[in-house]
Amino acid sequence: MRQTEYIVSYEKILLKYTLNRVSGEITNYPRACFPDHMSDAEKKKHAVEILRYAFVTLLKWTPEICVKAINKEILETMKLTNLFRYLQMPEEYNGEIDPRFFANLIFPDKVSFDRDQLVINIYKDVLSERLVECGGVVRKKGYPKKFFQDENGYQRATICMNYALKSDQFKDLEDVYSRLSDPSRKFIKDHKLSLAECNFETPIDFLHESLSEEQQDDFFFAYYKYRYLFNSRRGRDTDVSDNKPELNDTYISDSQL
Repeated sequence: MRQTEYIVSYEKILLKYTLNRVSGEITNYPRACFPDHMSDAEKKKHAVEILRYAFVTLLKWTPEICVKAINKEILETMKLTNLFRYLQMPEEYNGEIDPRFFANLIFPDKVSFDRDQLVINIYKDVLSERLVECGGVVRKKGYPKKFFQDENGYQRATICMNYALKSDQFKDLEDVYSRLSDPSRKFIKDHKLSLAECNFETPIDFLHESLSEEQQDDFFFAYYKYRYLFNSRRGRDTDVSDNKPELNDTYISDSQL
């Protein structure tokens, strides 16, 4: 199918020429537009062509306007929501619309799109406890479903950890490892990373694997991981023994190891 035929199909949908005989609703694109044998890459390419036609040719929008103004309402008005399945939208969106994602598809040479920044934006919303409406109910913004559990969960966890480290204050690299070795997991809890921690054996592993190779210190890693495991075990033993005097609660200090 030639490009002009894709546009003609879109215009018919936009102008309500193609109606479902039963419901009266606008139908989807003809099967010839996105046949089963077509690759996902080709389907995305054609979907982007329609998207570009709608915003550039019909609406005359500039990259600057697209970045600021594309939202769910305009996409519904322009009958473009049926294209979502072909655009390979990042799962991080969880149904939400990011105008920069669409602007990047329309103007790839003029609008950048950073997948890591998308993860950070979601994390910042969770940290700030931004209120969102869902099904008529206002609630605090949470992580999207399986945000840290799917195949990209490990990478998202390290991105969030890096952001948390940069937003906190430390004396030096050793202080970072030392703080994360606290068996109370205070840093993890304070920075709302408990769900992300599931990808790692300990908070020290979480930290170490989030750092760049230049930042990683194998000695600090081994030392503070041992200290974390020892103190965590000591804490469990103390709880089980009902705080008997012979089992003291003091954690191992730097001088004891």
